[in-house]
Amino acid sequence: MAATKVSAQLLYASDPDGDSSWVTGANVFIQFSVAGVDSDSVDVEVIPPGGASVRATFDLGRLS
Repeated sequence: MAATKVSAQLLYASDPDGDSSWVTGANVFIQFSVAGVDSDSVDVEVIPPGGASVRATFDLGRLS
């Protein structure tokens, strides 16, 4: 299933003096059309560049 919209928000940290900052991660927002979904639940798996993947199941009936 292809995403209909993707956006991201970078997360930053800074030193105590506030002289410099660096990216520590990101929030990624992905939007899909539910028109092609035939079930009441959706499984989502996130596979990061390093580390273990994370999987979650969402009950679409409770999210509406």
